[in-house]
Amino acid sequence: MPDFGSTLYCWRARRGVTQQALAHASRLPRPTVSALERGALDPTLRTIRRVAAGLHVPAGWLVDGRLPPGPDAWTPTRASVERVVAALVGRSVRLRPVERQVAALVTPLVPSWVARCAGPAPRPSGVRRMRVAWVLARAQLGDAALKALAVRLEKARQRRS
Repeated sequence: MPDFGSTLYCWRARRGVTQQALAHASRLPRPTVSALERGALDPTLRTIRRVAAGLHVPAGWLVDGRLPPGPDAWTPTRASVERVVAALVGRSVRLRPVERQVAALVTPLVPSWVARCAGPAPRPSGVRRMRVAWVLARAQLGDAALKALAVRLEKARQRRS
């Protein structure tokens, strides 16, 4: 189960809200939101309620570590996994909307060689964001889908070597 800070970060990122905007909506100072996400500050019940209201989610979801929903209805078939991996390694391929969501979700977790092959890709800065990206991908896709993607990525890497 993810900690409060990781859960808060995932919900904020999923909603596309900056720390400043969340702080304004929650009536909290921005450094407080930052400290909550980093785990440097233990939230009070009042703070949890304010942040939850600012994100428009039930407070219990943040406390329980409930993450935002992932790509709907993605079935990791062989063909679908192949298309996502092809996009991650920079090949021109037509992705379905759900496959685009999966590729965007997994991109921060892909080794640096794939990012170099694919051109400029959104890369998380720091270990914390990498950990949050991993928690989010694992919760939304599941271990079996992540394993299927990892196996295909490794085969693609071996073919390039």
